[in-house]
Amino acid sequence: MDLQALPHIFVTNPHISSVYESYWSAFEELRLLPESRTLDDEATLSSVLERLVEDHSAVITRLAIGLREVREKPIVGRMIDMDRFLDDMLTSRVARRILAENHIAFHRAVKAHHQEGGSDDDGDDDDFVGVVNTRLRVKAAIESAAEQATDACARALGEAPRIEVSCSDSLLLSYVPVHLHYVLVEVLKNSCRATVEQARNERGKLAPVEVRVRKDKAQGITNMLVLDEGSGLREDEVDRAFTYGWTTAIQPRPRQSSMLDAIGGDGGGVGTNAALLSGDEAPLAGLGFGLPLSRLYCRYFGGDLKVLPVGLGCGTAALIRFRHLSSDTQLYAPL
Repeated sequence: MDLQALPHIFVTNPHISSVYESYWSAFEELRLLPESRTLDDEATLSSVLERLVEDHSAVITRLAIGLREVREKPIVGRMIDMDRFLDDMLTSRVARRILAENHIAFHRAVKAHHQEGGSDDDGDDDDFVGVVNTRLRVKAAIESAAEQATDACARALGEAPRIEVSCSDSLLLSYVPVHLHYVLVEVLKNSCRATVEQARNERGKLAPVEVRVRKDKAQGITNMLVLDEGSGLREDEVDRAFTYGWTTAIQPRPRQSSMLDAIGGDGGGVGTNAALLSGDEAPLAGLGFGLPLSRLYCRYFGGDLKVLPVGLGCGTAALIRFRHLSSDTQLYAPL
């Protein structure tokens, strides 16, 4: 396991150690399962996978807590660079969870099909292949994420900017809905917070946040440009924005019990992470995992997330590229 190669200062951290133990126990449990030869065997496997997906929903939280505690160590803490390790580990994690959740989704679909007497009328489920929605309505997805982002901003800061969406009502995308939702909420929350902070600094009105969407049919890419007139980033802060644990938010040290919401889940489609990502209590800022994790989700399927600084006090532009998923989609693997 990747965790076994970490320096001693990491593996002795109780939070990171608990991540290692959870992976090891999951591996042992799956290794000891008998080969699936019957429908009952497959049902047992699906039940185990579903429970493991649930049990591992807090892994990212524990990693984030452990990383922050290690970086707070005197002298050596600030010298530690974990970005490459976390990118590799979390990319592998996304791959495993997609495999597991696809299996669970197909198991549920087959079970429902038999319970309904073999009927082919599955309603909205016809649009799904595993955890992929092959006809995801882009504008509705953006509006849902915008509502959650503005709600989080209003709860935290007392007000929120309006989010204006320029997107065709008929635009469809084949994608994992919860991945897309997670990325959009993270980017829009950042824009909302920066806009409110800038308006208060200048004692001016809240400028709207704009989302412009265009589809590149030739490349199979849906481009989303998020523009705000917030406080912005310096050029030297752009790369740091994708460093795990880095944040511009100033806030009290959160309780460990609230950190899962602060970071978010894995973007899983059928596990409890879907509820975490769509819950009403998503905070405005967390532990600095939102942007790097969002970029990882985009890149996993051949897309990307870039932050383009307009200048301090002039706002920020974020370019999100979602690749239309098909049988020819090439998955991202870190070099």
